[in-house]
Amino acid sequence: MKLKCLSVNQPYASAIIAGGKDIENRTWAASYRGPLLIHASANVARLRDDVLGWVRERCPGCPADAADFTLGKVIGIVTLDNCVDIASRALSRWAEGPVRWLVSRPVALPAFPARGKPGLFEVDEREIPGEARRIIRAYAKGGPLPTPGPTTENRAVSSARSRQPALFHTQG
Repeated sequence: MKLKCLSVNQPYASAIIAGGKDIENRTWAASYRGPLLIHASANVARLRDDVLGWVRERCPGCPADAADFTLGKVIGIVTLDNCVDIASRALSRWAEGPVRWLVSRPVALPAFPARGKPGLFEVDEREIPGEARRIIRAYAKGGPLPTPGPTTENRAVSSARSRQPALFHTQG
């Protein structure tokens, strides 16, 4: 079974999972809606002081130092609620791109390595460590979430209450 995933450059991936960034800006829309893993890209081009300062102003829960950002790993899960174009007037201080992906319900996961890819890609359930898999399954069911063990990469664990579409998709 496969899970949908999106690779996002740091510091924006952490801003999404810390709960401050409710829009991911893209140049294209996705037809998929539902639970979405957030992969922190290994690309460090945006981990500059000017970008970090701008993000910290908008998301106090984000790390203060570039060295503290996780790279090349899945760091959390959100719900992709919609993709809207610039004409939609999506109100958010994060709205900048021509297509805005509206995300909600961010939950940190125990980070696990995954190879990022362009666009939406899939992560096989068998590649997800047990603790992260338990949190993902609880998230998909909308029930209380198990609390992950202590790691520096787990900052924002929220409770999930509403029903969500199936997270695991069979290939076909």
